[in-house]
Order: sequence, then C-alpha cells, then structure tokens
Amino acid sequence: MPTYAGTRSCGFERTLLGAIGFFGGTAHALPDQLYLGGAMGPFDALVVVLLVLHFHQGSRRTVTDVVRGVAPFYVLATFAYIGELNGAIHFGGPSIASLIAPLRFLLYPSLFLTLVPLLRTEGSRKTIFLFYCYGVLAVALIAWVRSPDPSFFFGFPVLYNPNVIGNFIAYAMIALGFGFMTTESISKGLLLLCLFLLALVTFSKASWLLALLGIFTATASTSRARMLLFFAVCAAVAMASIDLSQLVELVSNAIDIKLASSVGDDTTGGTVYMRVGFFLSSMFALIDYPLGIGLKNFYELNQSYAHELGSLYFPSESPHTALGYVAVQAGWVGVVAFLEIFRRVCLAAFTLYGRGRPLEKIALTAMLTVSVLFQIEFLTQPFIYLLLATAASLARYDKSKTAEGPMNTDAEFAQVRMNGHQPSGES
Repeated sequence: MPTYAGTRSCGFERTLLGAIGFFGGTAHALPDQLYLGGAMGPFDALVVVLLVLHFHQGSRRTVTDVVRGVAPFYVLATFAYIGELNGAIHFGGPSIASLIAPLRFLLYPSLFLTLVPLLRTEGSRKTIFLFYCYGVLAVALIAWVRSPDPSFFFGFPVLYNPNVIGNFIAYAMIALGFGFMTTESISKGLLLLCLFLLALVTFSKASWLLALLGIFTATASTSRARMLLFFAVCAAVAMASIDLSQLVELVSNAIDIKLASSVGDDTTGGTVYMRVGFFLSSMFALIDYPLGIGLKNFYELNQSYAHELGSLYFPSESPHTALGYVAVQAGWVGVVAFLEIFRRVCLAAFTLYGRGRPLEKIALTAMLTVSVLFQIEFLTQPFIYLLLATAASLARYDKSKTAEGPMNTDAEFAQVRMNGHQPSGES
C-alpha cells in the first residue's frame, strides 16, 4: 500500500481518513462560498489530493486494476456530457456547474484505487464512517442555523434544504449499522437519537420513512431490546409533555413551510404528488431525447410537458429524484449505468452488514430505493463511493488474511510496515 513520504505514522492516515469521512458527510451541502463553480468543494479537493499522493508514491497499481469498478461511472459521465451537447442543440448552452458536476463521476471512482488500501483495518473503516456521521451532523446543524423559521416547531426549526439533509441522515444511519461500527448501545443510541430528531424536523415524509428504516438497520448489530427500550423511554417522555392536537396542527403547518421554502408557494397535493409529475417529465424526456438534454435544461423541458401533465405540472429546475436526474442528464445509457451502480451499492451494503439476515437486506434495499425515487442525492453523494471502496477493501484484504492469518488492528498493520514488509495483495 502507498505510504506518504515523511508521514508514515498511522496518525496521518487516520487524520486523512477522518477528513475524507467528515467532508464526505457534508458533501456539497455547505455554504456556496466553499465550492468552485458551485460544484467542486472540500471533499472533491481531498479526492484529488489522495490521487496525487497515491501516484506520487510510485504505486505500481494502475487504473486497469479497477476498470470493472469504475466502468459504469465512466459510461455515465461520458453520456452526461453527450446529454449536455444534445441539450445545447435543443434548448440552451450548459452552465459552469452543469459542466463540472459530471466530473464527479470520473473523480470519485478514483477512490476505488486510492482509498481501498487505506481501509484495510477495522479501525480505519470505523474512523472514516464515524467521521462521516459527524459530518452529517455538522451539515444538519448548519441547516438548522439557516432555517427559514428557526423556532417554529416547539422551539425547533424547519430545516433549510430539508430533503437533502434527510437523505444525508439516512446514509449516516446505514453507516452506523455496518458490522465494524461500534456496538456500544448508549453511544450508538445517542448518535442515532440526534440523527432521528434532526430527521423529524426536515418535515419530509420520505426522510421520516428513511429514519424509521434507519433505526431498524442501525440497531441490527446491537442489543435490539436495549435500543428499543431506549427509544421507547424517549418517546414516552415526549408524548407525556406534548399536546397531540397542537402537535398535529404544527406538523401540518411546518410541512407547508418546508414545501414553500423548497419548491415554492404552490404546494397543492404535497411533494409525492409533485414528484410524480417531475418523474413523468423525466420519462417523457427519455422518449423524446434518448441521449439526454443536461440537467440545466429541466425547467424548460418540464414546462414543455405542461399540457400533457395537466394538474401534475409544477414548475421546477430539478426532477427531485435521482432516477429522473440521470434520465434527463444522460438518457437511456445513463439509466442502464445507474441501475448497475444501484445494484452494486446494494450488494456492497449487504457485504458491510455481513450478517445476511433477510429483513436487514429488505430494509437496506428499501432505504436505497426510497432515496433514489424521492431524493436527488445519490450519484453525487460521497457515501456510495465510500461504501463501494470499503466493500472492495474488505474483499481484497479478507483474501490476504486467509493466506497470512488475520491482521485486523492498526497496531499489527503498523508493525508490518515498520518491518518493511508488504502483505499479500499489495503491489
């Protein structure tokens, strides 16, 4: 594995992994000033740094070793740019952000090359996803501060950018259920409780469903009886101190505030109703523009189908679903590549849970499916790349452990490096 000149300590690698995890958790939901061209931010910079460090160390492992892993992403990126060209012909020229955004499909898969060797130990895997959860908490708190009404709901906010934050929280909950994460009931319970409460004040029904499924999956590796007791006590205290009729009225009003701040003042039918219209626009685009037309042109595209959509028509600059996003951006080939990526993400999640319980697999698949159909953050979300890289690392170094015996701790790995040996599986 690559070691970085003058920084051979596990401390440097742990710090690097912590930074990648934290800024992966914040993704591109930090204030706009931190992003180049409105698209490239701190996590993107760290991915580039990791790639430079990897090749600076003269690693003999080349991109050809991970061609199979990156193939659907590179196909998607290629057709995203073809979609941009097609959109420029039929609608208007691309924006800087729409040109930069598909670079993530080229850049993020480099983690399958550079990050996999750094995730060979259980401690390193735990570090990156624990800091990922901290990053999600940080961006949720920033959304709290940026709330359109910070004290509306019993002193709680209606979060800024609620659908995106709800999706981030769901991924953090999935991460807490990985087999190598902490099994301490109290610490995990507190972290889950914070995430769950933040999910509630998104006032997004999809986020609420994701949060409930997340509680189930994240508690799979702990004493579920203890965890359920913990949440039951919290729920009992909350119910005893809240007027339910007032609660229902406030929730309804808060959802209206959330909708108005997210998609404008016209909120007839709620977000599910709206998303049906946006999804149909995306499917119409597949028929009329099979090569895609670029995400920037969705507003005009959606408007052109206003007659066909009837009461399902709502003006929007985004399809608000990950599947619709790909259909508009990269056409039919993009959709096929997307479905292959989705399949791989599901399998990687099953691998990292590692217990093979059918209900857990169903819950994980349901969470990822809800994410794809009701949220736009999937292919642009660092979580799926961290998940795929970790599953690849687990597969690679489990094979080496079979040949050499187990080496799970950072201390054992550090001793190997001090002795100048390369474990099998490394070039």
